[in-house]
Amino acid sequence: MLTGYSMTWGTIGVFFAEAFDGAVRYTGLSIGFTLGVILGGAVTPLVLTKLVADMDSGLPVVLWIAASTVISALCALSVRQIDAPSRRSGADHVVRNASLH
Repeated sequence: MLTGYSMTWGTIGVFFAEAFDGAVRYTGLSIGFTLGVILGGAVTPLVLTKLVADMDSGLPVVLWIAASTVISALCALSVRQIDAPSRRSGADHVVRNASLH
């Protein structure tokens, strides 16, 4: 469990940094992260406590986690990909120009 948690937090900075352009990166990061913490950290325990009490079963917890996993995967797959070769070619261009001077 700790390995999965570490893998998530180890990559989340790069994932979010590449998901937003530089002009809106801090706003995008703070809105996305704050809403995620509020919805995941505040609402989930309240809803699941109520569902477990009403249904007298742990099944709602399993279904909630499964649904959250599917939604997270779909969201991650829908994030646009940064074109890494163009980023490198820009860096190569700077290095080439620097060596000419």
